[in-house]
Amino acid sequence: LAYRNIFQSSGINAEYGGATVVRLDMDTFDSLNIHQQHLIVDYFFEITFGETNGVADHVMGIISNGSRDMPNVLSYIVKNSPGLKVKHQVLGKKDVLNCNIEEYYEKICSNHSRCVYHEGGLQHVSLVGTKSEESGSLFPELIHMMEQNPFFEVSLPWGALSRYEGLDPAVSNDGPIFWVRPGEQFLQSTSGSRNHKGYRLLKNRETLVPDRTTPHADHSWEDGKTIATTAAAAFLQTIEFPDAPHDEVPTHSLKDVVAFDANNFYQLAEELQLDLYEPPMTQCDIWIEDAKLNQLRESNVKYARIRLKANDMYFIPRNVIHQFKTVAACLSVAWHVRLKKYYDT
Repeated sequence: LAYRNIFQSSGINAEYGGATVVRLDMDTFDSLNIHQQHLIVDYFFEITFGETNGVADHVMGIISNGSRDMPNVLSYIVKNSPGLKVKHQVLGKKDVLNCNIEEYYEKICSNHSRCVYHEGGLQHVSLVGTKSEESGSLFPELIHMMEQNPFFEVSLPWGALSRYEGLDPAVSNDGPIFWVRPGEQFLQSTSGSRNHKGYRLLKNRETLVPDRTTPHADHSWEDGKTIATTAAAAFLQTIEFPDAPHDEVPTHSLKDVVAFDANNFYQLAEELQLDLYEPPMTQCDIWIEDAKLNQLRESNVKYARIRLKANDMYFIPRNVIHQFKTVAACLSVAWHVRLKKYYDT
């Protein structure tokens, strides 16, 4: 009960929409002794991944500022592997370009504002080696630093909670991977025409460039032929621009999330026509706006609106459909964890 109060002070609260989120603040965690911290790690995951009759009790567990001791992953790789080959999109287009990660970093550093940069997003990069045409490499020192975090230590694809506990990270099929997003923004352009007297008229135009991942559920391939939805984990970081103030601790919002109660998984998968065999970016072509959320709520669909900030760690149980909107430039590091409990039951 005493430990549950730690979570309640940080909030296991019903968000608007009726679904629930588990919250813990890293400052609270750091104030505990080592023995208490070990108990809290176990209890946090017991609650976050708790289920009733095989259905997740909550849509997400969040540790505010939980990854603040991690080095900035983009800056780390640019410094240690500047020639790493990567792929990035062209802002506002579907084109994909190839370059090395140092060149990409130079592009975004030369073309950014306070909260977004004006280049396309960096496609995912593996931190545990590459397979097929993936971008990435094995970064053992970075992986080791992640393992020093007590929450990551047990929840990585080879951690104590995983079905593949003790697996060599180099053969992991579940990440971690990282990617970089520019943030939702307008592109401005100027077009010209001439009136009936021959004078040239200029008109400024703004085109919305959305930065969104439509509704999806995380899944893993079990035998190369069948899939099963699984748990996911991630943390967020800001982009370290050289001309930004370095004495500021980044605490601003990076992503807006809507996460749906696992009880509504099959109903939503059918209504949204989710294709679970597709990657997250292409499972669904519908973005759920407020009007649709209100309609779904009338149909007894529960959801939570969540705003994730810099250095937040978050964990998503299986069968939780969710959508993301990137509101400021950021990088994400994410992986799947095939929990032992999912297979024991």
